[in-house]
Amino acid sequence: MKTMLLFATVAALAACAPKTENKTDSVNMVTTTENTTTEAATTNTTAAWTGFEPGTYAVTDAKGDKMEVTINADGTYSGTDPAGKPETGTFVMKGAKGCFTAKGAKEMCYTNSAPAADGSWTGTGDDGSKATVMKKPA
Repeated sequence: MKTMLLFATVAALAACAPKTENKTDSVNMVTTTENTTTEAATTNTTAAWTGFEPGTYAVTDAKGDKMEVTINADGTYSGTDPAGKPETGTFVMKGAKGCFTAKGAKEMCYTNSAPAADGSWTGTGDDGSKATVMKKPA
């Protein structure tokens, strides 16, 4: 897995490398090198961290109740509420917000703070609710 990640990173960096092109002016027989780097390659294209990526997360709400949520790469999520009741639904990104819609429920979107030194962060719902979130090791 680490090897695949390394190859993907190298390929992504290679795709962003500036390309040079040699042109010859037939009248003056002068060789010039022209930098054909596109504007997109000069712009930082790294997506900002949002805390929403496929994986399993330990979530502790403001009352101290604990639950677990797994975000899947296919746009679904599953989890358990503090009582252990299962919940499933869909997950989409809307800008920097992660939005969850449980089956039969209204969509709820969250914005995450920057990670703390211990790797946890605070998720804040559109309704003002807060929870501490920590990604679990794979």
